[in-house]
Amino acid sequence: MPEALSIRPIEIGALERYFRDAFDGMLAAVGLDGATPTVTEDRAWTPMDHAEPPYCPYVDTSVRSAENSPARLELRFERSHWNDTEIAQATVSVFVKNASGHAMISGHTTDFAVPVTELTVVGDLPVALARTIAELQPDRM
Repeated sequence: MPEALSIRPIEIGALERYFRDAFDGMLAAVGLDGATPTVTEDRAWTPMDHAEPPYCPYVDTSVRSAENSPARLELRFERSHWNDTEIAQATVSVFVKNASGHAMISGHTTDFAVPVTELTVVGDLPVALARTIAELQPDRM
């Protein structure tokens, strides 16, 4: 069952940077010591209302991941754009798979003027990853 975890207010881009900066430390927490992360960037166009690229909405996705079966760690940052100046929504997610099972942490916003104040947590997080999340909680300010 998903669990809502209150965190101190943080802008969605800062949340992504926080997880990106902690990524190498999280690798060890899921059994991926020494793994080399791969980074991919993608833009998916969404033609609508007779608008075609580059004049239609699009989704930018950045993925940083490392894997050594069965372990996997992935940081995903998705930003849905109406156009180059209007972002409709954004999501930062961390996906974990290791011998203990699967887990996910996610923060989402539909208004960039409003900071993220809650993360959704699904599954049992490895202890070191739970500590990383604890740093974002309000009592750690």
